[in-house]
Amino acid sequence: MKEPNPIKALPAWEETASRHRNQACIVQEWELVSIDLDGQETHFLYGTVVSDYKCRWQYGDYVFTSSVTDFDEETGLVKTKNSLYCLVGDGEEVFATLKEAAKMRAIGQSLHTIRAIERDVGEIQGPDHD
Repeated sequence: MKEPNPIKALPAWEETASRHRNQACIVQEWELVSIDLDGQETHFLYGTVVSDYKCRWQYGDYVFTSSVTDFDEETGLVKTKNSLYCLVGDGEEVFATLKEAAKMRAIGQSLHTIRAIERDVGEIQGPDHD
C-alpha cells in the first residue's frame, strides 16, 4: 500500500479561489484519490464543500467527483469532464482500491476514516451484502 503524498497549498490558490468563486466549486479538507484501473492511474477528488456556484451542494457537504482530467498544482484548479473545482488549504494524494473509493463515495468519508473504521470495527458492508 502506497503512503499518502502531502500536497501543500500555494499562496496563489487563495487568489484562484476568489477569482473563480462564480465558476467553480470551492473545496477544502481534500484528497486527490488515485486508483489503479487495469494498469492506468485514475484520479478523483474528494473534499468538503465551501461553496458551489451551481448550488449542487451546500457548505459542509462532501463531494466525490467523476474522474479528474486536469490538476494544476500552481493554481489549485481541478477539472473534471463537466466541472471546475478550486482547492483551499493543504491536502494529499491518497492511493485507494476501487472498493475503498466506492465506499468513500457512498458514505462520504475520507480514505483515512474508511480505513480507521475498518481497522477498529470491521469491514464496511454495502447495501447488497447478505
